[in-house]
Amino acid sequence: MAIVMFIALIEIFISNLKGESHIFIQPLATSVNGFFWLGYAYARKDIFIAIPNFLAPVLRIATAIAVFV
Repeated sequence: MAIVMFIALIEIFISNLKGESHIFIQPLATSVNGFFWLGYAYARKDIFIAIPNFLAPVLRIATAIAVFV
């Protein structure tokens, strides 16, 4: 299910850059979700959960910013 959220971010990012969409709630909600998962991974010392949730904020923030470009 989480992979679908990240794939949807790419589609929303492209739509935002084209000016066809103004969705910024989904990237922000995904960011909050990722931060909670990052905290969970840190508590469990699980690098396999931590790495994707540490790298994904770049995509999330870029998607949210693309709304205003």
